[in-house]
Amino acid sequence: MQNPSQQALEALKRAMAQRAQELREKEETHKKIQADIAKKKQDLQQDIQQSEARARQIESEIQKLRREMEEDERELADMQQELRKAAERR
Repeated sequence: MQNPSQQALEALKRAMAQRAQELREKEETHKKIQADIAKKKQDLQQDIQQSEARARQIESEIQKLRREMEEDERELADMQQELRKAAERR
């Protein structure tokens, strides 16, 4: 049988061991959360980059369509001018 001071020391050792285990578990949880946050941040950065690339592609397509539309409008104006000249000759 242990004396009271030895019992108190053993109880303190058990409490300290339990607290150390709790801290290790909290640290592990913290590391997992940090890793999850880093992964989500990386995923969001990739999404942003893909969205920006898509926006540039769309803007390029819009510019191309504008140039084609302007060319079509010039061709239409030329045809209308030719029609007016042909009508005047009649």
